[in-house]
Amino acid sequence: MVREATRRGVLAAVVSLPLVATGCKGIGALGTPPRQQPDVTVVRDAIDGETLMISRYNAVLAAVPALAGSLGPLLQQHREHLARLRARLIEPDTASPPEHPPAVASSTAGSPVPGTPAAARAYLRHAEQAAAQALLGRLTAAPPSIAQLLASIAASEATHALLLGPGRRAEQQRMSASIPPLAAGAAARGAGQAAGRPAATAAAAGALQAALAAEHAAVYGYGVAGAHLSGARQKAAAQDWQIHEASRDALAAMITARGAQPVAAAAAYRLPFRVNSARAAVSLAAFLEDRVATAYLGVVALGETRLRLFGARALESAALRAAGWRGRTLAFPGLEAPAPSQPALRAPTPGPSTPGPSSPGPASQSPPPTGPAGA
Repeated sequence: MVREATRRGVLAAVVSLPLVATGCKGIGALGTPPRQQPDVTVVRDAIDGETLMISRYNAVLAAVPALAGSLGPLLQQHREHLARLRARLIEPDTASPPEHPPAVASSTAGSPVPGTPAAARAYLRHAEQAAAQALLGRLTAAPPSIAQLLASIAASEATHALLLGPGRRAEQQRMSASIPPLAAGAAARGAGQAAGRPAATAAAAGALQAALAAEHAAVYGYGVAGAHLSGARQKAAAQDWQIHEASRDALAAMITARGAQPVAAAAAYRLPFRVNSARAAVSLAAFLEDRVATAYLGVVALGETRLRLFGARALESAALRAAGWRGRTLAFPGLEAPAPSQPALRAPTPGPSTPGPSSPGPASQSPPPTGPAGA
């Protein structure tokens, strides 16, 4: 009986010790909660932005139901953006979060939704442009993989604005024209840093070389596509071909400034499918832009701020051109690329898929996309 009482006393004393030891300090004994990491803040801010865009689309569709056919696909892509962003956060398992939390939805209260189709589209177009710009502003604080996701979503939202607005080709030209000056600034900065950070310089050179290789292929591919187009489409192909030439030259200068030798173009490239009609030529142009967008995502992953922003702008430019050719947008330009019926552009082997006499010829000759070389 004495032994049993002693055992119970010991157990009671042991159980009470932690409570006594911590009771005098209260919750402070658990330590200070960890500070939220910057990348978590970036993702949360992006989630809030996407949630706000979804609430805006829902408000427009409630006010102007006639726009459901054209706005529905864009709204669905915003939902895909939100799902992908939420998947990047590891949080306690709770009930499904509301699509528009009160803190976010209330921010639209002061801006009434337009009641006419034209005004509603303009309202959403401006919102898309602001959302894309906000995402680009978060790139510098994000780790590489999240920066790539943010840049892809920003490019998607830029294409939404393109499809919502009246002047699609003008918007494409405006964005594309901004790429060479950005490249020049990045090249000048890279030249000054080349000697100080050899590892970063090597990584930057590798990413820029991959983008340059994609631009070489695009220059060649547009030459083939332009030979099968006419009228406004041929003019658009010629403009895009010139943009890729300028981007090619800018990338070569950036690589040279970093002390590397720019990769040379192949004499010709294997096409992803047979191009013998205007429809196939349009598909080829969209395919080329998808591959260029993917290449520039590698530049977005770099740590240098100026290069990261350059890659994001170049990605956006390619996504705008792809949307112009395809007539629709992608949820994640660069991260997703509709697969062709055959492998992507690569150095050719003799066979029926190699461009024939009607093709523009070697990419190194830079023929205009309007017909055979020299025409």
